Amino acid sequence: MKLKQIIIALVILAALGGAYYFVQKQPAATDPNAVVREDVFSFKPEDVQEFTLQVSGQPAATFRRKVAAAPAESKPEAEWEITQPANIDADSYQIQSFIGEFAGFKANPLGGDTATPLSVNWADYGLDQPARSFQFKLKDGKAFSLDIGK
Repeated sequence: MKLKQIIIALVILAALGGAYYFVQKQPAATDPNAVVREDVFSFKPEDVQEFTLQVSGQPAATFRRKVAAAPAESKPEAEWEITQPANIDADSYQIQSFIGEFAGFKANPLGGDTATPLSVNWADYGLDQPARSFQFKLKDGKAFSLDIGK
């Protein structure tokens, strides 16, 4: 009698496991009203060689990557320096974290498509006179910028 109960329990357990597996393998239902979020930037944090932060009413600060000499068996570690207003070392960990956050930004598109650029009145978004402006220069010479309004 006990063997029969164990077999029944195993069959039920196998059925429940199969149902769980089937449910987990199904693609998530997409909401037709959901807003698609797009990447703001198309660069990787390790590609940034320099960036400038301009805050309204203050002098610009420019940060540049420098490669520190490291022992041959380890990978060179990225270090950053502040080149403007003065040649001083920067907190490399904080800057890498900052750039990593920027590279992962996503936003809701304003409308239009890439073939026909959307005509935007930036004053509607508080960007006619941005409070902060970020410019990024990459290894390959490309530049990206982001203006943040009030």
